[in-house]
Amino acid sequence: TSSSTKGPPAVPHYDYLMKVILLGHYHAGKTLFFKRYHDIENHYTIGVDFQVTTAEKLGKVAKLQMWDTAGPERFRHVTNSYIRAAKGALVFFDVTDSRSFSEVDEIIPRLAEIRANGACVILVGTKVDLEGERVIDSAVAVAKADIYGIPYCEVSSVSGYGISVVIEKLLSYYINHVEQHPAEQRKAVVTSAPAAMGFA
Repeated sequence: TSSSTKGPPAVPHYDYLMKVILLGHYHAGKTLFFKRYHDIENHYTIGVDFQVTTAEKLGKVAKLQMWDTAGPERFRHVTNSYIRAAKGALVFFDVTDSRSFSEVDEIIPRLAEIRANGACVILVGTKVDLEGERVIDSAVAVAKADIYGIPYCEVSSVSGYGISVVIEKLLSYYINHVEQHPAEQRKAVVTSAPAAMGFA
């Protein structure tokens, strides 16, 4: 007989860890975006949920921790805890729902601190496949994003349209920021998900 000693399982290589939080009205399509990107069949968010994937951009491998938050007001104190540690935020609204668009003005100011620390914030219009029901024109959404100095993207989580563009914008911004700020590089590589979000 022969025996062999196995070492610990190999840890997938990555250069940076990027923590991304999904925000918006509870009917804005955050969870459907989350499901589509992570190829999840059934998923419902109560409070906060997350998934981890890796993606490559600009010759670097980034580990993405994507945090899907519930929209209702009663979860706001939980959401605020996760915002403080985020390096990226996607602010969602439904292009067929003016109420979800108006909430953008409540959410983006809450991100001022992480934006000051170099976080990337993107305004995301969802459900563009429902063109006949659309009430928020692209030009109106672009103007809103311009007020806050952030990019605007449109997606359909049903067809998958635009999702890769959003992720690429996040990665490009973050990797460029870290590369240009060497002091940030040691903070950008962490291994523990809970610790990375400040809950270790």
